[in-house]
Amino acid sequence: MFGAMPTVLKSAYKRLNMINRLLEQFEEEFGAKADTPPSQEAQRRSAIKPGSKVAIIQKAHQRSGRITEGVVRDLLTSAATHPRGIKVRLASGEVGRVHHLLDRSEAT
Repeated sequence: MFGAMPTVLKSAYKRLNMINRLLEQFEEEFGAKADTPPSQEAQRRSAIKPGSKVAIIQKAHQRSGRITEGVVRDLLTSAATHPRGIKVRLASGEVGRVHHLLDRSEAT
């Protein structure tokens, strides 16, 4: 694989692979990962109320799918539905799209 590749590219390729492995290990250790699309109820504004416990994916974590859990402070999506999930602000100030509801009793 590395036969005709210049030495500089070989070392850069090896470093990139090492960084990718470290990122994967970090994600496994410190953050849950969303491998599925948002639930049906996460796509409906009517199912989410301030005070609901939810799992969101922040914009910065869309590629990794890292999930953040929290309590809804504000609903930011004005549409009745959204295919990627309703955008909310958590009580902690973090903003993201709802992936799934954690406490269904408060959401109905």
